[in-house]
Amino acid sequence: GRRMMLNIKIDPVCGMEVPQGKGINTEHAGAIYYFCSDFCLQKFEADPAQYVPSESLIDPVCSMTVTEESAHHTGHEDKTFYFCSASCLAKFSASPEQYLAKDKTEEKSGCCCSSKKNHGT
Repeated sequence: GRRMMLNIKIDPVCGMEVPQGKGINTEHAGAIYYFCSDFCLQKFEADPAQYVPSESLIDPVCSMTVTEESAHHTGHEDKTFYFCSASCLAKFSASPEQYLAKDKTEEKSGCCCSSKKNHGT
């Protein structure tokens, strides 16, 4: 399942940062999009598909919305990943599995030690 409401704080039309709770916003496909102006909101509402990111345009490190024009991107397992900054790209490059297998890391925590402690009792 997808997250119910994502708070996207980057104007998807012009790329400008919009403080959450400030400015104009609209809900589309379970996400809230923020806009710097009525002009950008109108452009978005006229053709949301042009501005709504695909799964690969979400920074896997910080979950920020990014665009294909981002200077920070890398290929991994035949897929291109885009990043908001060189810092997020570096974190991903150092350990891609950490960011791609978020559900798997939860399963691993605490499963090996707890059974060994009680093994002799």
